[in-house]
Amino acid sequence: MKPSRPLFRLFPAGLATAFVIATGVALAAAPGEDAFPIREYRLGATTHFGQRWVPDAIIPLIAEAGIGWIRDEIYPHHLSQPSPGVYEAGASTRHWIDLASHYNLKVVVILNDGRPSPGKPRLYERPDDYARAAAAIATQFRGKIHAIEVLNEPPHFGFMEAWKAGGASWSGLNPDGSVQLWIKKYVELLNATAIAVKAVNPDVKVIGCGANTQANYRMLREGVSPLVDGITDHPYSFQTVPELIPDASSPAALARDGFPVADAIGNFTSLISHYRAESLRTKGPRELWLTEWGWPSYSEGSHREPPSRQFNSGYSALYTPCTLHAQAAYTLRRYIESIATGVDVSVIYDFKDDGESRFNAEHNFGLVDYSLQPKPVYRALQRAIQALATLSPAPASAVRTRAFPFSERRDPRPITWNATATLRAPGDIRMYPFSDGKGGLTTAIWSAERAGNDMSPRAADIELVTGVPFSEVTATDLLTGDTEKITGVATAAGILLKRFPVPDYPVLVRLPVAATQESTTALSPGQSETPLSPTNAPAIAWRFYAGDAPERFAKGKITQASDANGGPFFTLDYDFGKTGVYAAVVTDKLSVAGANDIRFSIKNSSPCRLLLRVADKSGEIFQYTIIYDADEEWRDYRRDFDAGQARSVFGGDKNSRFDLPVTQVWIGLENPLRIGHPASGTLQVRDIGFRR
Repeated sequence: MKPSRPLFRLFPAGLATAFVIATGVALAAAPGEDAFPIREYRLGATTHFGQRWVPDAIIPLIAEAGIGWIRDEIYPHHLSQPSPGVYEAGASTRHWIDLASHYNLKVVVILNDGRPSPGKPRLYERPDDYARAAAAIATQFRGKIHAIEVLNEPPHFGFMEAWKAGGASWSGLNPDGSVQLWIKKYVELLNATAIAVKAVNPDVKVIGCGANTQANYRMLREGVSPLVDGITDHPYSFQTVPELIPDASSPAALARDGFPVADAIGNFTSLISHYRAESLRTKGPRELWLTEWGWPSYSEGSHREPPSRQFNSGYSALYTPCTLHAQAAYTLRRYIESIATGVDVSVIYDFKDDGESRFNAEHNFGLVDYSLQPKPVYRALQRAIQALATLSPAPASAVRTRAFPFSERRDPRPITWNATATLRAPGDIRMYPFSDGKGGLTTAIWSAERAGNDMSPRAADIELVTGVPFSEVTATDLLTGDTEKITGVATAAGILLKRFPVPDYPVLVRLPVAATQESTTALSPGQSETPLSPTNAPAIAWRFYAGDAPERFAKGKITQASDANGGPFFTLDYDFGKTGVYAAVVTDKLSVAGANDIRFSIKNSSPCRLLLRVADKSGEIFQYTIIYDADEEWRDYRRDFDAGQARSVFGGDKNSRFDLPVTQVWIGLENPLRIGHPASGTLQVRDIGFRR
């Protein structure tokens, strides 16, 4: 059905209430009348019922959104002690936990305490008492709470301070290289809690760490008990986009920390893979819980800072002052990338605004505002949950995705964080396919750029390859709720969506079931190509190129092979040594007529500057520069045979017009050492093809 509004129109800021009225969706179902029975148990929201939020008004809203978990705190003053060492939660705590259970919400309880107080040891300073209190909670709320988190951010709210005599820094490392005492004491507390809780209620998960990632690694290396179910981390992106976290690997960061916790770009996905590897290496917990992250929709102008320090320094500088649109876009992007990378539970901070000042970042993280009116992010997330909660990441054999944008979206405001790395929004197009296990496939697509600039959604040719030709998909805009059918071009093995508008927030593209059920074999990347693809055939030879000045070129070796799916590609192993400037490969002579552009996919072992040359029939060369802003990840590129897009045009008939056929192609890179990366590595190139 054709929507009443154009696809991809932004959800109007401030009109959340109007949307509810127009659609007839009630703000909250009455108790026992859950209007949205789907629960996304991979997603949660932080609440503060332990700090006097009103559960009767808020929990139904959480349930309506489809969020599966709530994360809240219990402090010692919420517990009575009928006798020494015996703990019992009071009526207010029982009420919000009972109400959450009524709405089929799972609960993770943070057992917290305040800052150290002379003469009054905190609960966390007495590991046995802390463990007994946690076990009592697990017993009292059997079947109603599902996880206990051991403290919230141990470096920041008193725990590290209690053990500061043994060193107190966020990384947990002393200047002499020794691990600080608070790291050891936290591991002791975490392990004791896991033993006590599992003894009385094995079904309750025990999760913890929750410090800065570097400190979490040190905790894992101290020996976390196998009874601990999950590692917790709080991957706020602060001033950058959700695809990035501040802990990018760099020489300065490695010198400070001793190990990397992410790749050189700071990709969120690399944070996840590094955690998996570190936990496996240290025999740590199998699960990964991201128990806080979010973006505040606040304004500059805080009374806490003079105007000269409103942004990029001081209190408010921790977070970008996001628009309502940016908050919605970034939250959707992080949610989808979390479930796509297999994060066990991902928790948004927080569900409701904590205050009414529009100038205070901490007051404006909510999915709903202080008066409980939904922000655009609430409805957008609700739509995403309804579409994705029952889906799982699709296997690589089910669908292959490629995106060829018509423009680059470079970050206008890169961030330097802790003087160790410069973070730039990747600007690539992210695509994550999900499967319902019955042949249905849904792919989330967005542009990983800063949200809300003055440009319309970027256009890209999108290829979806399933092994079966089809010509129509259904696209849903998560900010507006609009859905429409889109006709593409059927290819030999899927569909090509030409000039598809890709906004800065996820759009869901659903494939017809028939497009996935007729093929059960693994897909070859080569299946996505049109007949104009001579360079994607093993018969076309590539050779190492040394140029006219071998001293300026790296040493290297080229290998042509097939990947796991049978698709041909080549690998260039290069070593620039001390003097090399370029490394390149070149084809034999070609004759490709009827082409308007060249397309290919590249993965390099570090970020680099790529060079592409394409020669026409006269020998005139169109040269392009491509910035590979990734770290061992595949990226798709297209370049038109247009003098305006080429960096330079030279040789041949010098008419600055590409006269077909294509006669030769060079692909190479400049020495990565120039931009601070290793001078040796591996470049992989696949799916080289041409299109009309």
